[in-house]
Order: sequence, then C-alpha cells, then structure tokens
Amino acid sequence: MRLVNGRTKPVLFHVCLAWTAKPANSPAGAKREALGFSGTARCTSRLMDGAILSAKEDWNTYLSDRVNKRFDVVHFNVVAPRNGVAADENGEISFTGENPIRINPRFYQRLDQRIDAVNSRGILAAIVLTWGLRPVDSGNSLPEAEVVRLIRYLEARYGANHVVWIVTGDNYYEGPDGERWKRIGRAAFDGRVHAPVTTHPAGMHWPWESFRDEKWLDFIIYQSGHGDDANTLHWIHSGPPHQHWQDSPPRPFINIEPPYEGHLGYQSRKPHSDYATRRAIYWSLLNAPTAGVTYGAHGVWSWHTAVGQPPTDHPTTGIAKTWREALSFPGSTQMKYLEEFFTSVPWWTLRPDDNLLAEQPHGDDPMRHISASRSDKGDLAVIYLPVGAAVRLREGVLGQDLQGEWFNPRSGSRTRIPSSAKGTFQAPDQQDWVLLLKTR
Repeated sequence: MRLVNGRTKPVLFHVCLAWTAKPANSPAGAKREALGFSGTARCTSRLMDGAILSAKEDWNTYLSDRVNKRFDVVHFNVVAPRNGVAADENGEISFTGENPIRINPRFYQRLDQRIDAVNSRGILAAIVLTWGLRPVDSGNSLPEAEVVRLIRYLEARYGANHVVWIVTGDNYYEGPDGERWKRIGRAAFDGRVHAPVTTHPAGMHWPWESFRDEKWLDFIIYQSGHGDDANTLHWIHSGPPHQHWQDSPPRPFINIEPPYEGHLGYQSRKPHSDYATRRAIYWSLLNAPTAGVTYGAHGVWSWHTAVGQPPTDHPTTGIAKTWREALSFPGSTQMKYLEEFFTSVPWWTLRPDDNLLAEQPHGDDPMRHISASRSDKGDLAVIYLPVGAAVRLREGVLGQDLQGEWFNPRSGSRTRIPSSAKGTFQAPDQQDWVLLLKTR
C-alpha cells in the first residue's frame, strides 16, 4: 500500500475474494478515500490455506491463473495449525508455547516467499492474522497479551508488503468475546499508522453495531455464508448490510464469504452452481455502496489435493475438486467479466436505491429480488436481475437521455438498448442480466 500526496488512495475489493474502490464525495465515500490502494480495481481470490500448504511451483501456477483472470487480492491465513491444517508443506508450525509463544522462523521464512510472490504480481495480500472459531484456535487459546504479541510480530514482518490485515476469523464477537477482540484490536493498532484493518465474523452474523466506535476497524467485512434457503437469500440483498450502510461513522461493506462455487448448500445439500454464486456476488455489490465482494471456489480455498474427498476438517461441505481442477470453475472467469463491467463505469458513485424501481416484478420472492443502485446525480444506474423480467423504472429518479445496455454476466457481452426504450426494459431472456443506464 502506498501513500499518494500524503493519503492512501482507494480501490474496489473482489475476492475468490474481490475488492475495488475509488474516492467519492458522499459520507460513505469519504471513509473509502481514507482507506484505499493506489491503482485500478480488479478481482481477487479467497485462498485460506494455500500459502501454507502449497509448493512454490504450485503457488506460482495459482497466482498466474488469478492474474490472467484479473483477480487483484489473495486472502489467506498465516498461522498453523488451524482447522485441520496441522503444518506447512515441510511440517513446520508457526509457533510453539502459549505464554510466551516462541516464533518458528523457518515457518515464516518460507511464507515470506509466498507473500512476496503475491505482491510481485501486483496483487494485494489480505492476511488473516489469527483464527477465532474454536477454543483451540490461536485467537482463542492464547492469552490476550500473546495474541497482541503475535499480531505485532506479523505486522512487523509483513507491514512493508502491500497488505490489509484481518485480525481473526469466524468469531461471533458477542459478549466477553466481543470485548476481548475490541481490546486486542486497540492494543495492536490504535494510535499509529497501519495498513487497513478489519476482522471476519461468522456466517449471517452482524456484530458491528457494538464495534461502531472502534477506531482500528477501518472497513467492515461480513459473511453471508453457504446457505441457499429463502432466509439466506433475503439476508444477502435486504439484510443488515443493506439496512446499516448509512450508519455513522461511514465504512465500506464487503461480503468476504458469499457461497463458494461447488460448496454444498446448507439447506438443499446440493453444490452451489456458478449461477448461485454469481447471483449472491452481484447482490452483494449492490446491497450497499459498491466497495467489493468475494469469490470462493470449493477446493481452491482449502488447497485440496485428496481426490473424491471433502476438505480436511470440513466433512459437511461436500466432496471437493482438487485445487487445480477448481481453478477453472466457470465462476472464476465470470469474475473477470464482473471486474471489466464495474471498472468501465464510475462504480464508486453507486448507492442502493429501492425507489428506483416502480415495483419488484416478482413480488417478495427472495430468489428473484432485483437489486438497484444509482449515482446521486442520476447519471448512472446498475440493476441486477437474477431472473429475466421487464423492469419498470420510477419516473423522475434518473436523469434524462441515458443510454441503456444489457450486460451478460455469464459471457461478458453487451447489447445496446434502442434509444426508443423509455421507462420499461425487457431482459433478453429468463437468465440473469445486468441493466446499465449511463450518460451518453
């Protein structure tokens, strides 16, 4: 991360994880302007265990694939053991002991090469500093002071790299646990310059109201998770992110874990298709001011190598492809199209507007909810249709003489809409589409 004229410059965040961002004049944009990264917005990749488990050649193969698909951030853990990952490829663990911990330099000397390889390709490293789901995880098992010490060590080692920090993962941040992580965040980061900091909550959990005044929390990430019932779908497009994005102080909102492509849906027990993953991702980019989203592939996130088996320590997620096979899932290529689409317009001006549509064509069906965002000036609108329909816009909300296009999120193709179309726009077919309206 570089300073530009004494300030950091924003970007958009996509993850297998995905991220993007640029400055805006609105309150929500003002915080993004204090956060971002120099350069243009591209997609990124969620890869929780790959940096620890990969061989050097395999890591380079992975990075080359993601660069070719215009991914821009890699999100991974830097502590082992964690959730079935007992050690790195050489059998080394990150530290021994508990009070005090004793860092294993061999573990991190190897990891240095992985992180440098990420940055050398122009990719941002989103580093998870600890894990906090189970009692045995480092973020929970270590004394509070030792968690801070570990975080400070990792920041000292990698703070000169192009990074963002994720303090811990999969915690609920409630009651005493929540207060503990607030204290850890303050002790590790308050009162000094550092790369952007956030922390990762459990699925469909929104603890952020009690964190509103935490100065170390620069941006908010959330996990919609891997459910596929009506309640989950409603949560993504109309739940807490959509309800709280105007809260003060303003912070970017990023869905860091929508459903992974190929992961079993919690309710249906069927694998999430590229469509199910893509739908959640577009909803997540339009449920709050556009700031970023994640993409995950089942088999890549766990650096899976065991043919015909589920990932280690995640038996209910379904049999996974190997990481090499999962690299080529169609959704990963569709993230390239998504990045090309959003970076072709001033996406940082987009704000959700439920009043842009005259009505929801499919009523309150959460599977067919149409999400709409527009600029304050009314010179740009992006509308996602998960199922083809006729979209009728409310009069007087947008500017006059806008040019319309249908964007195909499956292929990246665009179809110009005749200028005679006014007010109502019929999707080309019954698949998902993005309607773009912008100044000519």
